[in-house]
Amino acid sequence: MLSSEEISNWIKDPNTIGTVDLTSLEQLTTKYPYTHLFSVLYLKALSKAGNVQFDDKLTQHSYRIPDRIQLYHLIQ
Repeated sequence: MLSSEEISNWIKDPNTIGTVDLTSLEQLTTKYPYTHLFSVLYLKALSKAGNVQFDDKLTQHSYRIPDRIQLYHLIQ
């Protein structure tokens, strides 16, 4: 299980999220669907890893992100 310190570090610097953390982030998005921050971190990690599921996950999580500018930067 993730500690609050690990999550805090991810929030401070999303570039520290590795591909091994994708499963943990996906679990967090499932457990806390109304917390858009986990969706943003998850999508950033997928994008950074060049994961082929990024497009599918983007359509699943885009409605959770109220900040459309942030969503635009994820796509770009």
